[in-house]
Amino acid sequence: MGSTERGGTPERPEEYANWVLDSRVGTGRFQFVYIALLGLAYGLPSAHTYADIFVRMSGDKYLPPWSWHHDCGPDIARCPVLSAPQNCSVPLAEWVPDASGRSIIADFKLVCARDHLVPLLGSIYFFGFGVGLIVCGGVSDARGRKAGYLFSVGTLAVGGLLAANAWSWAVYAIARAILGFGVAGAGNTTFVWMTEYCNPRLRPVLAWVPNVCFALSQLLPSVVGWAIYGWRDVLLVVALIAASGLLYAPCLYESPRWLALQGRGQEAYRIAREMAAANRVPPPPPPPEACAASRAGEPAHGAGAPELGLEAVCAHLWGPRLRTRFLLVCLSWLSISFAFYGLGLFAPNLPFNAYAANAINALVSVPFLLAGQPLIGSTRCGRKGAVTGGFVLGGAGLLGSTLIKNTIVSMVVYYAANGFLCLAFAVIYVWSSELFPTCVRGRVMGYASLAGRFGAILAPFVVDIGATRPALAIAIFAAPCLATGVLDLLLPETRGRRLPDTFEDMHHGECERSSEVLMAGQSSSQNSGRNTGTV
Repeated sequence: MGSTERGGTPERPEEYANWVLDSRVGTGRFQFVYIALLGLAYGLPSAHTYADIFVRMSGDKYLPPWSWHHDCGPDIARCPVLSAPQNCSVPLAEWVPDASGRSIIADFKLVCARDHLVPLLGSIYFFGFGVGLIVCGGVSDARGRKAGYLFSVGTLAVGGLLAANAWSWAVYAIARAILGFGVAGAGNTTFVWMTEYCNPRLRPVLAWVPNVCFALSQLLPSVVGWAIYGWRDVLLVVALIAASGLLYAPCLYESPRWLALQGRGQEAYRIAREMAAANRVPPPPPPPEACAASRAGEPAHGAGAPELGLEAVCAHLWGPRLRTRFLLVCLSWLSISFAFYGLGLFAPNLPFNAYAANAINALVSVPFLLAGQPLIGSTRCGRKGAVTGGFVLGGAGLLGSTLIKNTIVSMVVYYAANGFLCLAFAVIYVWSSELFPTCVRGRVMGYASLAGRFGAILAPFVVDIGATRPALAIAIFAAPCLATGVLDLLLPETRGRRLPDTFEDMHHGECERSSEVLMAGQSSSQNSGRNTGTV
């Protein structure tokens, strides 16, 4: 790295913080608590993504058992709340729903000439999602991970309250855009926050903990929608649960890696001591004088990384070393978001009740997510194998499900394919975050996820095709997954490698060095007095 060290201890604050967090504070209660709390903060906001399914009550597949007598009686064809009127020559002003408040379709009269406004809501949501990734990623890198999360989830709470009290389709659409903004920021920021608290050996848990929370949050709208009558009450309950991170996030510590990168080495060191105490290991050695000089809030010897502007970030990412990597990561996010969110919203087009279809979709993904940790930690699989395998097996399984005539067998293959894609979706977060340095990790994750939003914006319209031609829609979701799985073989594996701090780290090849080897070298240097370099 070219930095001066004394007795094997790095002097630059960001290098010292990585050395301490990767090898000197232990692995135990502190990280487990933070991963659990931040995993919930990552997963719970996603309930808003799927809640929109259950406020569009249109068709008998949405019908919970109590609605047969509560709304319309046994004849669903007589219920315009759950079945759009067949006679579209009737003016909408004269159409009066039998049970106002049951759905946005009933209250906003989204039928006949206005039925295209229903899938448009999904695209508006993901448009807001994309904007949130750009804005909140920048806030996270400039102001800190905690500030980025609090800003995002605060916005989320405002959008949730507005959606539950919307008085027109236009207001509801604005609320959905605000919700997408907040969900994106909360998810992106908390994942980066978790990543920076984990050492290389612990990072594989990020393949399943936050995503299991995501899956359980996907299940939440099915439970709430089944139990509560009225779309406004459903959205209000989901909004309160999704914003629950506001109760504990202010009490969490900022990312010590981010603090060190800003030249705030003393603050990072205090958090490291807390981590060591909670994990019941000896406290890490104090920072050398160069790190300690940052107590006044100024970088020592230029150690604090200057804030990179958009032009500088783009110049690095579009340089010859990272251009292919960045483009493939963005393509991977586009393909997986297109398929993942599309299949999640596809539940009403499956041959059973939408509440059950969404719940099964969430529960089936859990074992695939749990398999993520051993797979990405395996020398035979790793991050690359899990993502490329998930893409290829998922895409092939989706195509296979459309060719099987037996409904039960077809659904088994369909859900297995969906599970493989969930695995790829989970691991791509880990893989992408390890491919780029700390100084721009929040923004790069935001840019990559933004590319994914273009796929997610298109997904609701493909889901709409699936209402009449489900096999065609499934094939459309499968094709880009198969292509991307093959192309991702060009990306490097990151298993067991430390997180790079700056673009210079990557240029020097530091991100390609195994953390286990570096830790062993550091231990040897302490015994022999030999300077072995930075961990």
